[in-house]
Amino acid sequence: MTADSTMAAEIATEQEYFDRAAGERERRRRAIADIPGATANKGAAQRAARYVEARLASMAGPLDQVAIGWIDTDLGERLYVGHELIRDEASRLLVTSWKSRTAAAYYKARPADPLGVRRKRVFRCTGNRVEGFVDAVFDDVPETSVDADGAWLPQLDDALLTELQASRAGELRSIIATIQAAQYEVIEAPLDQLTVIQGGPGTGKTAIALHRVSWLLYNHAELDAEDVLVVGPNSTFVRYIEDLLPDLGDDVTHLAIGDFRPDIRPRPQVRGRESENVAALKGDVRMAGLLAWALMQGVERPSAVKTWEARVNGRTYSFDGAGLVAAVDDALQAGTYQQARLRLCGWFRTAGSRNGAWADEQDPMTLTGQIMPEMTAAALVQRVLSRADELQGVSAGNFTAEDLRQMWREPRPSAQERWTLADMFLLDEAEELINGSPQRYRHIVVDEVQDLSPMQLRALARRSHGSMTVVGDIAQSTGLWSRDDWDDLLCHLPDRLPVGWHELRYGYRVPRQIHELAASLAPDVAPGVEPPQPVREADEEPFWCELDEQAFAEQLAKRVVHHLDDDLGVGVICPTSRRQAVEAALTDARIDWGDADRAELDADTTVVSPENAKGLEFDVTVVVDPTGILKNDDGNRGDRLLYVALTRATQRLDVIAFAPQPAGVTPENSPRRVEGGEQAEIAETPPTAVSVEPVTAADALQRQVVGLMVDDLMGRLSLIAPHLWQPVLDEVAARLGKTKSDTSSS
Repeated sequence: MTADSTMAAEIATEQEYFDRAAGERERRRRAIADIPGATANKGAAQRAARYVEARLASMAGPLDQVAIGWIDTDLGERLYVGHELIRDEASRLLVTSWKSRTAAAYYKARPADPLGVRRKRVFRCTGNRVEGFVDAVFDDVPETSVDADGAWLPQLDDALLTELQASRAGELRSIIATIQAAQYEVIEAPLDQLTVIQGGPGTGKTAIALHRVSWLLYNHAELDAEDVLVVGPNSTFVRYIEDLLPDLGDDVTHLAIGDFRPDIRPRPQVRGRESENVAALKGDVRMAGLLAWALMQGVERPSAVKTWEARVNGRTYSFDGAGLVAAVDDALQAGTYQQARLRLCGWFRTAGSRNGAWADEQDPMTLTGQIMPEMTAAALVQRVLSRADELQGVSAGNFTAEDLRQMWREPRPSAQERWTLADMFLLDEAEELINGSPQRYRHIVVDEVQDLSPMQLRALARRSHGSMTVVGDIAQSTGLWSRDDWDDLLCHLPDRLPVGWHELRYGYRVPRQIHELAASLAPDVAPGVEPPQPVREADEEPFWCELDEQAFAEQLAKRVVHHLDDDLGVGVICPTSRRQAVEAALTDARIDWGDADRAELDADTTVVSPENAKGLEFDVTVVVDPTGILKNDDGNRGDRLLYVALTRATQRLDVIAFAPQPAGVTPENSPRRVEGGEQAEIAETPPTAVSVEPVTAADALQRQVVGLMVDDLMGRLSLIAPHLWQPVLDEVAARLGKTKSDTSSS
């Protein structure tokens, strides 16, 4: 029997099994759909209908493959693993869910620790039709397939390659067929800990975090879907990920950080805008102390040596000053401000009753209000923001007078207040001080956490019982709170539970050529972060062209059409300064496009800013004006934004730069360089990618960074006398040499 005929026979046998399992799945689907008809009354039928709707939504589709693979154990058992549990009418197991603990060996078995697995098979399918498979016999694994710890090195079998090279849709997809051992270890990490996932571009960190949620819900009976909150950086990102968990059978709450609103009434709305300086001040953790101080400033401190008197409803009440002072001090230990008011009210009620009946049952609370006035979150934040002159005394060592002046705004009635996004987190902090913590979640996932302000992190922390999964990449940390290490972030999160640290080593989605181009910036982007190791090659080298303004629109349209003709989705990433020109070029070329900054992700061509591109993936990325991204008018780490932009592609990368570039930036000798202008010859048909050694493109961007840094340094040197220039440069060189030496020795 030939190898081909043996393979065909194996596929036929597997197909019979797949068809049988699919039939049992459909039998189960019909049985579930019939449940409402068997109920006793209308109420039960409605409850059953809701259950049936959720249960059917969690099942794989009728045409979906029933299994992703199987394992043979040393005990002679074969276990098929798939999207969900499938049994036959006799309750015999046909397929186990990928989320079950019995499926763990399918993902975790490795040559150094096979976990009783003798052979593993991975299927390649179209729908439920088996087209091929790859087997791994653990006894036959070559040494080159494992690392020093005996773990699998990434194995690029046909099934994995097919998935990685598949065109991206407008949302994140399930990765259950391609989960690697190191990824699975993160997924099954203990629930009761703060799980930290550091992962560079293409490591699959977002998908891993969401599959972890599904795994936790399946394996922890005490955890319900309503106990889980998933937080993303913006509505675009949330739109991109929000369908994955329902596809896996779980429907949890998703929240964009920009849609966060505190649990107060009336519900505040974001209607105002403010400068980045002011937003940064409001996001500073010092605001928590300032709000607490301002709240206490409203508390009257009676004299311990005088009788305290107050007139309420025509009656004068008198209390011993020393006793009242002690009562106030005791009340302030109660916890929240409102609890303190209630405790003090109880003291007044007890102390006053000794002198006869109260004129009115509400008098004790009225007296309490004269010591501790009733306060709302909105009123407290308004007090801080509109009374800067009263806060000067607290500014030393905290906020400067200039800080407070910048935050000051004209007082207005609460209903007319133009709250900003940063104010939402001040209101939330104030609400906790006054009334206590809001609803808490059993588990919170925060993606792109590296960009959140301390006050945003505090708002999420107070909603957590301690169990969290936080996901990010320090090398992609930008914005007002760009960070260089995790310590600056973790200090604002719950510390009640242990921390589980996971760093993803391999990049599966970004090809080597694209990764190397972006990684040329990595030493400057995040020196302390090890970039991921790419595991696959691109079909084409990155394309670079340098154009003038007149040629831009035509070339951009041709590049986009070229990729669309290959059935690839395109993401166009550009700085704000080029946004209008990009949109006009696409519109004039009659290319249907969506605005990802408005969460429009369904079009084949998507335009997005570097800031909102984080976490997104496209088959092809066209990065427009890398110099403009580097310069970044807002000063939010342009080097990191460019790194983000260059690492969004899973298959191809185009870079369109504008002439003239800074000296030494353009790859003069590169065959991939395409120039444009009035005399430039641009082909009538879309040009194919021009081959070039990856290092050439990397050098181009590296020189671009160097050019910008040199410009900045020259600007600073111009501020001092020329005879001091060389000593300054010598000192810079000496310090850099010492830093490099210290890094090498460590």
